[in-house]
Amino acid sequence: MGSSGINAEYMGSSGINAEYMGSSGINAEYMGMSVGGRSSDTSLVFSIVFVLVWVGAAVITINAGLLKGKVSFFQSVCVLGYCIFPMNIVSIIHMFIHNKWVRFVLTVVAVAWSVRASLAFMAQLVPADRKALGVYPVFLFYITLGWMLLEQ
Repeated sequence: MGSSGINAEYMGSSGINAEYMGSSGINAEYMGMSVGGRSSDTSLVFSIVFVLVWVGAAVITINAGLLKGKVSFFQSVCVLGYCIFPMNIVSIIHMFIHNKWVRFVLTVVAVAWSVRASLAFMAQLVPADRKALGVYPVFLFYITLGWMLLEQ
């Protein structure tokens, strides 16, 4: 186990594990379909969400690297992908609930849950004196996705 808590032997020599790819792909697809549930342009919405997740992961990884953190792109994609799951559940609930205040509260809870879950991981990867700079882009990433949920 390395200092980041990631088992290097498990990852293999390339550092790419199928688990990393699966979490991002499945969650981005699921969220894209859920967000586009009422839209006539579902393929456009899916594309936007999918690109947003991958670009967001890239920005968060680059930011952590610039802050002297130790994280790979695929670790970042994996964590962000799995932490989107509460927002996936809320996007399904939004299809059945039309009260804007209930939807708002559910979205805020999902964003808070997603941010908290990913901060536990990302805070370990950035030096202690730079944690605020390392987790701020994560917060913005989930706020953006939460805003997209409210706009569906």
